[in-house]
Order: sequence, then C-alpha cells, then structure tokens
Amino acid sequence: MLASPASTNLQFAAECLRKKLDVSNVDRGFFMRGETTRDEIITTYRFILIIDGELRYTLDGTEFRLRAGTQFLVPAWVRRVWTTAAGAGCRITWCEFDDPSESIRGFLRRRLSPAERKNESAAYASLRKLHLSEDNDWRALHLEAALKVMLTRFLQHAQPAASVIPSMAASTIHPRIKEVLRWVHDHFAERDALTQLMQVAELSPNYLRGLFLDAALCTPHEYIERLRLRHARYLLRESNWQMKRIAAEVGYDDPLYFSRLYRRFWKYPPSAERRPA
Repeated sequence: MLASPASTNLQFAAECLRKKLDVSNVDRGFFMRGETTRDEIITTYRFILIIDGELRYTLDGTEFRLRAGTQFLVPAWVRRVWTTAAGAGCRITWCEFDDPSESIRGFLRRRLSPAERKNESAAYASLRKLHLSEDNDWRALHLEAALKVMLTRFLQHAQPAASVIPSMAASTIHPRIKEVLRWVHDHFAERDALTQLMQVAELSPNYLRGLFLDAALCTPHEYIERLRLRHARYLLRESNWQMKRIAAEVGYDDPLYFSRLYRRFWKYPPSAERRPA
C-alpha cells in the first residue's frame, strides 16, 4: 500500500527536525521576462517562493509552470533549468541549504493564499536578515531553527508536484565530483580556484574533465567561470560597487577582461545591469 502524501510529508518533516541543515544562502531577486539558467546539476536544496510572475521550472526533464503564490522545495542533485514566463518578469525569494545525508527526496509545492504569501515572504525576509548578520555560532543555530520552522509549516500542506524524484543524476555522479562541486561553490572566487580544484579532486586532469562533463555538462574551468559571472551579476544589481571592485571580488584582476567575459556570457555588458536611480 502506497503511503499518502500527508504521511510522507510528516516523515520528511521529522527528518528535517532531526538532521543538521546547513543554510548556505538566502536571497531574493527580480528576473526579467525571458531570463533563464543553463541546464545544470544543483548541489543544494532550494526552498523557493514566487512572489510575482511565473516560472517554467524543469527538473530532470519534466517541466512545471509555477505561478505567483507558489512555494516549492527542490531536492539537491537534480538537473534543472528555469525560465521566466511571458509577462512583466518574476520576483522570487529563496533559501539554499544542505543536508549532508542527502536523504530528503521529492519535488513538493504548495499554493498560498494572499495572506499566507505575505506571511511567508516576511519569513524569508527575516531569514535573509539573519543570514546577513554577524557570522558566529549562534547565528548558524538561529538560521537552522528558523528554516526548520518554515519547512515544517510548508510540509504540513505541501503536495507532491511529481512522483518522488530520487534523481538519476544523484545516483550516477561520481562521489569525488560531488565533493568537488561542493568545494567549488565555496571557493570559486579565489584566484587559483582551478588549480586548487585539481588538487582537491585527486584525479588525473583528463579523468576529472570527463567526469565533470558528464555531471555538469561543462569543464571545471567553465563551471568556475559560470559561478563567478552569476555572482558578478548579483553584485552589479544589488550593490553600488565600482566595476573594478566587483571584478576583483569574483576572482578577476583585470576589469577589462572581466567585462569581455561578462558580455560573452550574458550577451550584454556589465554596465547594462546598473538600473537608473
């Protein structure tokens, strides 16, 4: 006899409360019509709320159209790509977290009432404020506790958006590549990130490149560059830093070289990200 969604969610909630969940990022953003990510493996769980607009979110080849007021949980180690749907753009807020045991599975979603959407948006804002506060041991505990409260509330009402997804990607990725992918997300902005990555992997360059292409659909160098340029876009949109400082922050000493890479990757110059006051 198959377990009901309610009993499965109860089990997920109990697991979340028992496990140590490491919050790595809490953010919000507005994405213009037609913006998209590349097809990639994500290494952390994504707990997302669509505030306005609509997303087309594809997980391991299955597409979901998610509207404003939808809150959803994406498991780690799935292949995903998302695109903002037609309209005025999409505003979302999200939390990225890690469960080292990787036992929480499935893509779940929940439709919120206007009042619930307002309350959950405020909860994400509080979580983000805590994430940006002074880094200490108490901050980490408070972050974990606040996330677990939000997840428990979500799981009480969430429905499976598809059958539970153990993800073919998760089962076929080489264990060393998982470690490397986690490492590079923490160290991509360092000047010698690629050299360090090769040392961390403890694999021959050709073997590492082949495994990396299978898992991430790009080379280690391209993956590092992708992370750097995405973080650069965030800094251009969310800060008033000068271009030279942003280039240095993401690992490039030459602002002109950074600008050329940015234009090649995003198809427009970094100056285009600066919104008029």
